[in-house]
Amino acid sequence: MTADLHVTEIWVSEHYWPAMAAELVTAQAQRLTRSGALATVVLPGEQTAFGLHVAHNAADVKRVLQSLGLGHGSIGAGWLIDHPAAERTA
Repeated sequence: MTADLHVTEIWVSEHYWPAMAAELVTAQAQRLTRSGALATVVLPGEQTAFGLHVAHNAADVKRVLQSLGLGHGSIGAGWLIDHPAAERTA
């Protein structure tokens, strides 16, 4: 990675709600965000959301999601790569 980028190690949880209306997908994604996720990426037309989590391991993410009644597909390790906050533009 180059020095001008900030890398955060994360866990990515995949959520798929087939045949669910876009509004309900959005409501489920809001629950996902309340799980403590760093961020949530929602694709309402695909009935899919991805939670970006900072945690010790995948089991920690799974435990939190299960405690909120949120099912999930895979949970995998990843990187969130962005510019340092001081360099962001509005």
